[in-house]
Amino acid sequence: MNIFDCEHDLKTRVDATMVTDMLSRHGNILFRNTGMSFEDFSSMKSLFVKEPMKYGTFGQLRTELAKNVYTVGKLSDPEDELILHQEKWYENQYPRRIAFLCKSPTEQGGESTLCNLSSMLNELPETTRTKLLNATFTIKYILPSEKLLEDSQKEHVRTWQKAWDTQDEKEAVKKALAQFGKDNFLWIDNDTMQVTTSYKVLNYDQQTKQQKYIMTASMFRKRTKPAKTKGYFSSTWDEDTQFTDEENKLIYDSYQKNKQSILLNKVDILVVDNLQYAHGRLSYQGNRELVVLMGCPQTKDILN
Repeated sequence: MNIFDCEHDLKTRVDATMVTDMLSRHGNILFRNTGMSFEDFSSMKSLFVKEPMKYGTFGQLRTELAKNVYTVGKLSDPEDELILHQEKWYENQYPRRIAFLCKSPTEQGGESTLCNLSSMLNELPETTRTKLLNATFTIKYILPSEKLLEDSQKEHVRTWQKAWDTQDEKEAVKKALAQFGKDNFLWIDNDTMQVTTSYKVLNYDQQTKQQKYIMTASMFRKRTKPAKTKGYFSSTWDEDTQFTDEENKLIYDSYQKNKQSILLNKVDILVVDNLQYAHGRLSYQGNRELVVLMGCPQTKDILN
């Protein structure tokens, strides 16, 4: 973890060039004692990311608090660990950078976790590493209509109305077809939309033109209890890529071995390179309030 003490004055001690240089060398930066308010963070987005992004079509339900500044996901159970993942790994466009501002730390637990992906890969036997880097996977999104849900479900389920930001069915279909194509689009019982897409694990970093491992940390997980909320997409390895139980354990254990954790204090800012590190958090009790900003968009290779 690369830690920089701002001495309560990040505004004068840090600039965008410094952030870029530190991220290229370390892959993450934790700014302690920033002296930054939420309003400062929201108005100085370009200091942390270029081309701030909207959260997008899919992903956890979030509230936009200021332009391109969001709450962290609402669906994650505080009593369970948020598994290591790379942001928007399930979409073709993803952020190269993520910045978190801690507005209110937890009373107990809730440490942020990071995993260096290069170190994780180097821990694997060569045969397993090669198999993983040549793998492909498919994402299937299931998007029901709002009218199918009970009131208690509406906060926890992404509908096609929410996904495409419209109540108009024809407009939603038009947007879905434009992004996924007609071969990957299906209505189920006329009220639920299904769209699919496939990706390669190994993609090119559009900044350095080097190959980088990307976007499958979430497919290697062990839950301590059943999820409390309904999933809205599934991820599966393609037919030519099936991992044995032993290989799954090797990969999962390598993520865990290379995981580090750190507690964010009030007004700390954590900036992460989304290609170099997976991130998550430990379970917690009490209130935990973080906001997130994403930017520097890049696009994955799509197989279909």
